[in-house]
Amino acid sequence: MTLEAQILNLSYHPSEDRLLLLLTDGETSISAWLTRALSQRLLAGIANLLWQQKDIDSSHPLAKEAALVMEHTAITQRAEHKEDKLEASTPEPRLQGLLSKIDIQYRPQSYTLLFFVGDDCIARMPANDIALHRIIDVVANMTQRAQWDLAEADFGWLSRRHASTLPNKTVGHC
Repeated sequence: MTLEAQILNLSYHPSEDRLLLLLTDGETSISAWLTRALSQRLLAGIANLLWQQKDIDSSHPLAKEAALVMEHTAITQRAEHKEDKLEASTPEPRLQGLLSKIDIQYRPQSYTLLFFVGDDCIARMPANDIALHRIIDVVANMTQRAQWDLAEADFGWLSRRHASTLPNKTVGHC
C-alpha cells in the first residue's frame, strides 16, 4: 500500500549521517533514510524543474533567476512564520529503510513526488510550486545542519539565493 502523504518532515541524525524523512497522511506515518547523494539530486532536480516551469517574458538574461530567487525567499519567509505541528495522535512511523530514489511527476500546475525504497513506491505526495519551494528549503536547511557542503554547481538559481534564507534549524517541516 502506498501512503498518500500530506506532510513531510526531516530531521538530521548524526550517528547515521543521514536525514530521516517522515511522511504522514495525518493518520498513518512512515519514515525512511535520505542520503547525502539523494539529497543533492533532489535539490538539483526540484530547482531545475521550477526553472523549466517559470515563464518570464523578459529580454534580461537574469530576470528568470531573479524572479525565482524572489519567489523562493517570499515563500520560505512566510513558512518560517507558520509552523505546522504534527498531531500527537499520529502513530509511530514504520521505518521503511533507505530511500533509493525520489521521482517527480509533472502535470500543469501540479506535481507528485514518488518516494521509493528499492523498487517499491512507499509514498506519493501531491505538491504545487509553493510546496516544492518549501521542500527545497527544508532539505537545504537539513543538509546545512548536517554540514554536508553539497556541491551547489548543479543547483542553478538555487545556488545563488541569499544565505540568510537558510537559518540553521534542527528540524524541518513542510
